[in-house]
Amino acid sequence: MTDHLTRAEVERYNRDGYLFPFDVLTPAEVAASRKRLEAFEAKLGGPLPRSLIAMPNLYAPFVDEIIRSPRILDRVESLLGPDILCWECAFLTKEPHAKSFFSWHQDAKYWGLEPYDVLTAWVALSPSTRASGCMRVLPGSHAGGIAAHKDTFAPNNMLSRGQEIQVEVDEAKVVDIELPPGSMSLHHVKIAHGSDPNTADDRRIGLRSEEHTSELQSRETISYAVF
Repeated sequence: MTDHLTRAEVERYNRDGYLFPFDVLTPAEVAASRKRLEAFEAKLGGPLPRSLIAMPNLYAPFVDEIIRSPRILDRVESLLGPDILCWECAFLTKEPHAKSFFSWHQDAKYWGLEPYDVLTAWVALSPSTRASGCMRVLPGSHAGGIAAHKDTFAPNNMLSRGQEIQVEVDEAKVVDIELPPGSMSLHHVKIAHGSDPNTADDRRIGLRSEEHTSELQSRETISYAVF
């Protein structure tokens, strides 16, 4: 038995630009993964620094195991085909009652990748709820072009330059991607999305991986500070 998407799910993804939820980790796997992450953070003396947020699959075997899971990749294959490359991976963590947020943006504006056969698999390692600052998306916004953005460098914005989309977002149309631990969402590289601060008592821990086909080309040289 595989975990491939149904035809109806593929059609819904193509129409809306996102899908959720999918159970991809068992409670035991979630607990073990979070324990490993937080044990490593304890050795560092606090949450992961920016230099270690990106590409944890290169230094943490448990992360590499997660992004290679058939429970994730079968669903990605349904949308991108069988020749898949994980282009980027990152931990996205918001501490309890912190002011950190992601402004509304489109990843495709900054990633320098064409064509746009790119999606993000977002796996929750703790509750990702409205209160904890779950990801929010604007359905169907992937179907148009790339909107103008501006760099705000706003305090507490988790994006590197505080980049923000210059389009008014209709809150009545926004969908909250709420995920229990061990669940995954998928979203298109062009969809407008963001998230609010974590007002809950627990950390919001997400593992994000970007998948694309091997035919995709980079328009620019991209490097990562991993260590």
